[in-house]
Amino acid sequence: MKRNEILNQAKETLLQRQTVHGDPHKTFTILAEMWNVTPYQVAMMLAELKMIRARANPANDDNYLDAIGYIALAYELKHNQKEAMVGGKND
Repeated sequence: MKRNEILNQAKETLLQRQTVHGDPHKTFTILAEMWNVTPYQVAMMLAELKMIRARANPANDDNYLDAIGYIALAYELKHNQKEAMVGGKND
């Protein structure tokens, strides 16, 4: 499988997970409050969990796809956090 196919599959997995579990930003915000971290840190920790699972069970493709999804969400959260900080300074 080629990179673009893997990324497309990861995108599809993200959409499926959101349909089943709802908005990840809301979930990550709740976890962040419980764990006393940021939503970005939640996404990174979950990505790390999936990478550890992939090392333990390399045959399970789900771990790779979920890790890609969590990294994408972390990137999105970090980017949105920076925009909010810049926007707050201009208000």
